Amino acid sequence: MGDTTNRGFLGVVKLNLPLRVERVELAPLVFVPAFIITIYIVAFFASLIHVPARAKTENKPAPTGIKVNNTVAQDMDSELEDDFVYDLKGLEDMLPEMREWYQKNEDCVGWLKVDDMKIDYPIVQRKDDGLFYVTRNFEGNDDDKGSIVLDADDEIGTGLKSRDYQDGTKPSTNLIIGGHNMRNGTMFGDLDKFRDKSFTASHNIIKLNSLYEEREYEIVSVFL
Repeated sequence: MGDTTNRGFLGVVKLNLPLRVERVELAPLVFVPAFIITIYIVAFFASLIHVPARAKTENKPAPTGIKVNNTVAQDMDSELEDDFVYDLKGLEDMLPEMREWYQKNEDCVGWLKVDDMKIDYPIVQRKDDGLFYVTRNFEGNDDDKGSIVLDADDEIGTGLKSRDYQDGTKPSTNLIIGGHNMRNGTMFGDLDKFRDKSFTASHNIIKLNSLYEEREYEIVSVFL
């Protein structure tokens, strides 16, 4: 290599197995600046080509919506709108027997009934105040009997099981419903009848409707 051992070099090392240096090819470092300058020149001209196109794009106003011209997609959307309400339901979608009660009190979320019991009441719920109806009747007036109340953290659901609840919300897996144990048997006073196994066996269905769906729940356990 002569007197080049004290100069800077860009080296390329070729390796073969087993790992050992077989040959070293060295190129004078003087070619590195020239190579870098060439890259900058190419990048400069490339930027001149792309800048006008990018400027046109940046000057375009931002889209405010999506326009679909596909008639097939529009037909599918129309069918979905007809089949599902997506939780935008009105009075006309409610069960006829529930519509009247909801119009009296919009806190009404369903109905609870057990055959051969006095339990046959509307269910109320306030998400912002779970204790409101503990000492108030359905009309919201002070009443020691209170109302039948769905826990504020529970969701009774607005969809239909027949549609896999795609037309609204799905009910919670656990629904906690409270009511006073009145001595005269009103409200939840009749629950004592479930102490009798034979009575429970013949009355093992609880009817718990939402505003939009008739439902039945089967009793699997009774405990104190």
